Amino acid sequence: MISATEQAWNSATTLYIARKLERIVDEKASGQPLKVLDMGCGDGNLIEAFRAYGHDLYGYDFAYREESLKARLLPIFGDTYDDHLRMMTEERVIPFEDSSFDVIYANQVFEHVRFLDAMVAECARVLKPGGIVVALFPFVTYPVEGHTLIPFVHWLPPGKSRVKYMRACLSIGIGRKHPGMNAAESAVIWENYLNDGCFYRLMNEVVSLSKAYFEDWELDTGEYIHAKLDLLQTHPREMIRTTAKLAHQMHSSALDTLVTHYFGAVFCMKNPKK
Repeated sequence: MISATEQAWNSATTLYIARKLERIVDEKASGQPLKVLDMGCGDGNLIEAFRAYGHDLYGYDFAYREESLKARLLPIFGDTYDDHLRMMTEERVIPFEDSSFDVIYANQVFEHVRFLDAMVAECARVLKPGGIVVALFPFVTYPVEGHTLIPFVHWLPPGKSRVKYMRACLSIGIGRKHPGMNAAESAVIWENYLNDGCFYRLMNEVVSLSKAYFEDWELDTGEYIHAKLDLLQTHPREMIRTTAKLAHQMHSSALDTLVTHYFGAVFCMKNPKK
């Protein structure tokens, strides 16, 4: 297993995905590197981190990410950059060919996908037979909205009442204000962002979509928790290291369920229906 001290991991997510890819390689037992797609790859930091493990990595994102993506990854990929990194032109289409990948990972992407049915179908299309999607994202049951950092705001209907609620929270120091803006201005910006860019769902909705396009699904939240605790055990503060060690020993399926619904899920879809 890849160690929490093997490199300076920037997050438990990075360590978890690295370990997940390692397990998939072991399960395939083919000796061949995985062909892996980073859905919503941002500035390419995960692609950069995982290349050290021999995987053949690809990614795509919106065009506004292109400048930061090129700055990080053009020196790595060189002449093959355009083959490995692509920009989205249609949000319901993954810009790669059929049966291209062994693995797709999506870190904090599914909650931003407006047409999730179409996107899950696209995942099944671009995966090879036996492929897997590994998606880290919050369900709607997550109590604190992860962008605004305001509790329960994503449970409220859009409109003036929600804006007033956000303004009240921001006025007393709850939540995240935009730099240079007051509470009222930030509340309006967040309202537009939640309306246009966040689409939280119940777990059973995602399970239903998975069953339509994949043979199997599973929650892998427990392995993410292990990665988080392993990383905390490298913390310089003794109290944090000791607490993480104890939590590791007491880890249970009940904790997995709690984390899945109220903190964030790791949801895997396996074996696309072809």
